[in-house]
Amino acid sequence: MTLSSKDAVYAGTDVGASRTKVALIDGEKHLIGYAVAKSGTDFTATAVMAASAADSVRVTHNPC
Repeated sequence: MTLSSKDAVYAGTDVGASRTKVALIDGEKHLIGYAVAKSGTDFTATAVMAASAADSVRVTHNPC
């Protein structure tokens, strides 16, 4: 199987003092998942948890 940039998934993470936000986009720059979680004291654990949650909250793209 050959992967192309269309098959890629990119993650953006913003870890703040009160909230951690994660967004997933595909190779065509469409939002495909997102999550917002309370940051707590372990920022790494929160980022991992939010990324997992973002993967399960899929956004359906409706082309114009």
